[in-house]
Amino acid sequence: MPLTPSGRLSAIETEKGVLQIQTEFTQSPSKNIVTSHIFSGRVIRKRETPWPHIIENDSDRLKAEEFLARQHKEEVEFAISSWEELILPILREIEKSTTGQKLEELKKRLADLPGIKKILLLDQDLDYLVIKNGNAGPGSGEIDYVRKSLDFCQLISSASRVGKPVQIVAQYKGGQQMLQTWGEKYLWFETEPDCDLNKLKTSIQLAIAGV
Repeated sequence: MPLTPSGRLSAIETEKGVLQIQTEFTQSPSKNIVTSHIFSGRVIRKRETPWPHIIENDSDRLKAEEFLARQHKEEVEFAISSWEELILPILREIEKSTTGQKLEELKKRLADLPGIKKILLLDQDLDYLVIKNGNAGPGSGEIDYVRKSLDFCQLISSASRVGKPVQIVAQYKGGQQMLQTWGEKYLWFETEPDCDLNKLKTSIQLAIAGV
C-alpha cells in the first residue's frame, strides 16, 4: 500500500452554488497538509500545516491521515458556518466581470442605432458613464445633463418596484429624452429631433434583450 496519506474531499451545497473542501498531503517542495476551499473553480481559502515527521511505514502514514482528517473536519465545520463570508468576495468579482461584459455587448448593440445623439448609463447616486456622445468627448455639459435626470430617477425607482421594465419619455423642442431601466441602473437617451420614437423604443428594447 502506498505510504502517501489519503486525502479528503467534501462538498457543501449553498444557496449560491457548491463549495468544495479538499484536503491533501503534499510532499514537494516540503511535506504539508493542505486544505483548499474551492468555489466556482477558484481557491478562496487555503490552510497549510507543515508535517515534520518522516513517513516510513503504515503507522507513520496512519498518524498523518488522522491529523489530516481532523484538519479537514475543522475546515468543513468552518465552511458550514462561514460560507457566505467565504464566497461573497468571489461572487462580487464574478458579478463585476459579468456586468462589464454585458455592458460592452450592450454598447456595441446601441452604438449603431439610428436617431440617438447621446446615451448615458446612470446609477442611483447619479454616477454616470458616457456610452455615446456624438462626435464629441465627455465634457462639463454632462454634469448638467445628469442632474436633469434626478426627478426621473426618483420616479423610476418607485415604479420599478413592480419588477417590470420602465420607460419614461420627455418631449422638448430639440428632440426627446428617454430613461430606461437596465438591471439596477438606468440608460438615458437623447434622440435626434426627427427620430421615430416608437421605432427607436422597439430597437432599444431588442438591443437590451440581446436580439
